[in-house]
Amino acid sequence: RDIKTLNIFLTKEERVKIGDLGVAKMLNDSVDFAQTMVGTPFYLSPELCEEKPYNEKSDIWALGCLIYEMCTYRHPFEAANQGSLILKIVRGKYNPIASNYSKELRDIVDNCLERDYKRRPTAALLLSRVYCQQKI
Repeated sequence: RDIKTLNIFLTKEERVKIGDLGVAKMLNDSVDFAQTMVGTPFYLSPELCEEKPYNEKSDIWALGCLIYEMCTYRHPFEAANQGSLILKIVRGKYNPIASNYSKELRDIVDNCLERDYKRRPTAALLLSRVYCQQKI
């Protein structure tokens, strides 16, 4: 629940690691839902903003925000205050990533930033898509 650019590290072996997950919560089952709200506001999923139960698909949303930020040097949802930010996140409208990035990458971001968590991809699906693309 705290996936953000400040928590992504590159080792000297050029491996990517996620760190500083002090607020992370392990769910017992993939259908479990947590109900506490913590995390960095720019990466909050719509379900967190609406104080609804959430699951690992909120992390997929945060991953979409992170990839978007890496491509654009901006957050997909920005506002002057937290209330406006939450409204923008819940609406789910953001500027698309530039077309100089591959369609596959743009589709991954769009799929991760799907407002309906049930329609967001799983981590396994994302990894299989990336793996398949690297083999081509």
